Amino acid sequence: AGGDGDGEAFDGFQRETARMLEATAALTRGGLFGLFTSHRALHRVAELLRESGADAHWPLFVHGEDDRHRLLTRFTMSGSGLLLGTASFWEGVDVPGDPL
Repeated sequence: AGGDGDGEAFDGFQRETARMLEATAALTRGGLFGLFTSHRALHRVAELLRESGADAHWPLFVHGEDDRHRLLTRFTMSGSGLLLGTASFWEGVDVPGDPL
């Protein structure tokens, strides 16, 4: 419920998703890959993470803001980033090393 609906339920769900990602990143020191079922939800969570200042602690890599290959490369090189993806990211992603 609330995943990609309208209004308060949608916003509440995305706020909780952003909160959980940020809390988990604090425990793991980044290195997270969040998969979303819609671009709308992905971009709302990215916006919320930026508003909270999470991107000051962990580099934020958002599907649609750069080419998929470059996002994966930059995420891997960062070692502690938060990668948010949808669509093609569900098809399998190879992330060598320890960034996850």
